[in-house]
Amino acid sequence: MNPSPSLATAIAATVAAAVDAGAGPGTLSVYDGDMPDTTDEAAIGTLLATFTLPDPSAGAPTDGLATWNFTTPPSATVSAGNPTWGRLADSDGNVVCDGTAGVSGADFNFSSIVWTDGQTVELTSGTTQGG
Repeated sequence: MNPSPSLATAIAATVAAAVDAGAGPGTLSVYDGDMPDTTDEAAIGTLLATFTLPDPSAGAPTDGLATWNFTTPPSATVSAGNPTWGRLADSDGNVVCDGTAGVSGADFNFSSIVWTDGQTVELTSGTTQGG
């Protein structure tokens, strides 16, 4: 199914609003391993790092795309590994969505793809497609 541009933009705006729900900023937790099939499933793999997002977390979506505001400082990793996926949640820990991780062309892109324990990594870009 291919939604209209206006519907795709509305979906992307809904995702961004869900990340911004709660009293504080949302988070992006980054893992190695396989991404779960749905957000109802527990996280799979090793937690590598958690980023606290700015609030609001994204600019106004256009053309069905929400671009995340990654102005937060880099985060230190808590485990070594290769980031393969990330989970966005609101400030109350409610899961919003999962996405792929990499250095380019992923939902969440980072400054490097091989992480060591305690390494500082930068979240360089990310988007959510509304359709």
